[in-house]
Amino acid sequence: MGSIATTRKYGLFVEGQWKETSKRDSVFDKYSGNVIGTVSVSMKEDVDAAVESAKKAVKVPFSPYERYTVLKRAAEGLMDRQEELAVILAEEVGKPISESRGEVARAAQTLEISAEEAKRIHGEGIPVEAAPGSENRQAYTKRVPVGVIAAITPFNVPLNLACHKVGPAIAAGNSVILKPAEVTPLTALVLAEVFEAAGLPQGRLHVLTGEGAEIGGWLLDNQDVNMFTFTGSPRVGQLIREKAGLRKVALELGNNSATIVHKDANVAEAAAVTAQKSFNNAGQVCISVQRVYVHEEIYEEFLEKMKETANALVETGGKREGVFYQPTILTNVHDDMKVCRQEVFGPVVAVMPYGSEDEVTRRVNDSEYGLQAGLFTNSLSFAMKAADEIEVGVLIINDTSGYRVDQMPYGGVKKSGSGKEGPKYAIEEMTEERIVVFNL
Repeated sequence: MGSIATTRKYGLFVEGQWKETSKRDSVFDKYSGNVIGTVSVSMKEDVDAAVESAKKAVKVPFSPYERYTVLKRAAEGLMDRQEELAVILAEEVGKPISESRGEVARAAQTLEISAEEAKRIHGEGIPVEAAPGSENRQAYTKRVPVGVIAAITPFNVPLNLACHKVGPAIAAGNSVILKPAEVTPLTALVLAEVFEAAGLPQGRLHVLTGEGAEIGGWLLDNQDVNMFTFTGSPRVGQLIREKAGLRKVALELGNNSATIVHKDANVAEAAAVTAQKSFNNAGQVCISVQRVYVHEEIYEEFLEKMKETANALVETGGKREGVFYQPTILTNVHDDMKVCRQEVFGPVVAVMPYGSEDEVTRRVNDSEYGLQAGLFTNSLSFAMKAADEIEVGVLIINDTSGYRVDQMPYGGVKKSGSGKEGPKYAIEEMTEERIVVFNL
């Protein structure tokens, strides 16, 4: 694996220009602790300038086909720089290089899907003429951009999750102000370079780096920001919703994901997949498996097979060594423990037995969260019952809660947030439906 030069230095990307500020932050390699780059820290005047520029840019014509072209070029640009971006991800996030390459490929796919969806935004005819007295009227709907969107992204999947916000926003005809997590800003800044090279019109994308609470507060205070899309903690999500007022908000706020393994499942397959999805990206994924409920008849067999898979990983053991915490399976836990109630966001999974379908459904639902859940079963009746009764945004049958592809609708209920990601569905969030009525 290569190494990023410590002289990598970025300014803000504002008003189509790279701007240095007087204050800088260091970005650290999460393995070694070495400085791998520095970025400028945004001031309030930078935030206001970005919003003003974004507001003006929305008024400049930017056709769906032009959006498609830019997004397609940007997707290709990411793949042209895949190895460079993968090394940055490995260093600034701390994920394996193979997973980092995979994230770049997924980010490119997310932009490609967004490009395609830019040409598919449509409305429908409304039969107002069927109402008495409106026989000479005709109507249709159209979707229009919301305007200026503030996109605030997390540290764990910083490139693809940024693309899940920036791609649909641009496809829908909006301008975007991207605020990446302060500990992983480098990939977002490279993304700005990619869009710049792809010919994105000036003012359609801005990247502001620095302290999240400060910059987020300035964005919330600026009433010219029309929408906020945020991935992060419920505490911050609730603050954004409260301060946003009547403006649009889309929130993806995490989970303590549950996976059920029923007695009729393929035990070996379920154990192997569950172990892998519990420790992927060190468990730092919103849909990482955190709670596993295994039918009591197969509990011991499942546990042994899951341990076999976990022990085959590079490190296991339940103890910390420097910046590492080894992948850990917990047993003898109960539903009131913090590991079952809160989001761990680490390489820890709790495995518990259950007796009946009704019991396990109740225990899965006994959570403040509801993003995704998994169910391994060969019973169609149990699968259909779970689809009706388990309180999540997405239920995965015969896989874990950790399954996601970038074109699917993705979002949760309860404290897991509101709104949907996935380019087609995010575009719906990032546009307003307008009805046009003609009196003929």
